Amino acid sequence: MKIGNIVSAMPALRKVAAADMRPRTLYKVSKLMDSLDHVLTFYNERQAHLVKSMGHEIDTGWRVDDDKIDEYRKKMQEVIDVDVADEIEPVKIPVDENVKLSYQDLCLLRGLIELEAEE
Repeated sequence: MKIGNIVSAMPALRKVAAADMRPRTLYKVSKLMDSLDHVLTFYNERQAHLVKSMGHEIDTGWRVDDDKIDEYRKKMQEVIDVDVADEIEPVKIPVDENVKLSYQDLCLLRGLIELEAEE
């Protein structure tokens, strides 16, 4: 799984984490979120560094200079293409948990969350 997939999946993962689940399942989701925290920290720090090194400060924060936007996009693409699959253990969530997800959420969570029927 690439860093970009994790960044894209975070809203759906937060939706799962906010659901009213059994403690055992919630604990597994919490551990997954904790394990992804360093990935998101790396992404955010790298993005901030690139924006500051290729941009200028404006009233609302920082903005990449127009003449450096292509270079910025290229460097951010390198960041989101970093593969971190070996660091992630998908969480199995029983289908009878009180989690409401859309099809889009399920697609984004592929590799992070697996729904399973309890035997």
